[in-house]
Amino acid sequence: MFQVFLVAVVIVVSSTFTVFALTRPWVGHVLVSHGAYQTAIAVDSTGAFHIVIADSSLLYSTTAGGGWTTTVLDGNHSVFRAVLARDTKDHLHVVEEAYPHRTGPPGDVAMASIRYWTNSPGGWSATTIDTVGRGASIAIDRSDHIHVVYLKTNGSALELRHASDAAGSWASTPVLRWLEWAPSDAGGASAVAVSPSGTVHITLSGGYSLHYVTNESGSWVESELISPFNDALNDALEGSAPIAVDTAGRVHTAFAVYNSSTNLTTVIHAAKSNGNWSWDPVDTARIGITCSMILDSRGDVHLSYADSSTGEPTAGVLTYAVSVSGRWSKQVVDSNTRTPAGNSIALDPSGNPVISYEHWEFSQILHYPPDWVRSTRVASNVVASWNFGDLLALLAPYFLVELVILAVAFRVAARRLPKTRRGLANP
Repeated sequence: MFQVFLVAVVIVVSSTFTVFALTRPWVGHVLVSHGAYQTAIAVDSTGAFHIVIADSSLLYSTTAGGGWTTTVLDGNHSVFRAVLARDTKDHLHVVEEAYPHRTGPPGDVAMASIRYWTNSPGGWSATTIDTVGRGASIAIDRSDHIHVVYLKTNGSALELRHASDAAGSWASTPVLRWLEWAPSDAGGASAVAVSPSGTVHITLSGGYSLHYVTNESGSWVESELISPFNDALNDALEGSAPIAVDTAGRVHTAFAVYNSSTNLTTVIHAAKSNGNWSWDPVDTARIGITCSMILDSRGDVHLSYADSSTGEPTAGVLTYAVSVSGRWSKQVVDSNTRTPAGNSIALDPSGNPVISYEHWEFSQILHYPPDWVRSTRVASNVVASWNFGDLLALLAPYFLVELVILAVAFRVAARRLPKTRRGLANP
């Protein structure tokens, strides 16, 4: 009887695990048990994960050594924004916005030092690109040259600048210059991508508007994709707009637009081909959307985006969306997220998505959430060695219930079975 019970346990547990794995649910791993202002993720050619976490210092988490390790990359500055890229040799490149140590979260016009970190060659080293800047982004071209875009106040002017190490040392030049600007413009964010031909493409978000800038013609040309002053559309940009270029040279971006006439926020994927932009609605969500985007080798678009809560104790929802052959499919990654920290998406060597983000569960006492309900996490819809323990922890309650049910069932069955008589046989 006991052997039958063990076989039943193995069958039930294995079935539960198999069904769970086949449905490809998202399994998260806690990197640090506190929140973050921003995260960024990259996956190298070996499948190792690399994540930078801006949590007032700059942290670096990786699986390059086998298991997860987290170290402090920059503990001498206050860091609230950091971006990450990987080159063809699997070297990492990070740009941080570094404020003086123990500085609180910056205001709209506060400027930081734009600092560049790399682990190529050898260990990590840092270089200051500019002593004044904000809203930085990073991209790497086919020759492994680094491109950094950021905003800078220069006297009374606000500049969008492009910096590169293509000449052997860092050189920064202005792309756009505004003599009249609002504080919300200085608090904007950029995104940059480089096409296979070496053309630079930039999105700049700020003041609820979205600008697209490129040097495709040989000089920098700017156009406005979204304007909050367009009364015909009543549209206003929410969050930032990642940008990427596929192998055919098509430019892709993703963003969220709030429409005041409908009171709805729409997540949009936009693509530029032959000089024309086309907009493709992906989803409708609540306010406060932040987007992250990556393209796979086929040119399919992978998005992660999180909205804000409509009020405690409801948290924001992190969603993954992928477009295959022009059709979007969506999955909920985590129903407890915080939009201000954003999210970052990457693909492993097999093309599976991996997302880093901030998880937040509101406490029962409203407006006083303790630190233990916040964490910075990474999640995937594929079970691997790095999240197998997290999957077991997730399934443990189901296994426990199944074991209890099996134990009760076998106990009842054992009582109903006829008992074997023992004694001497009749002569």
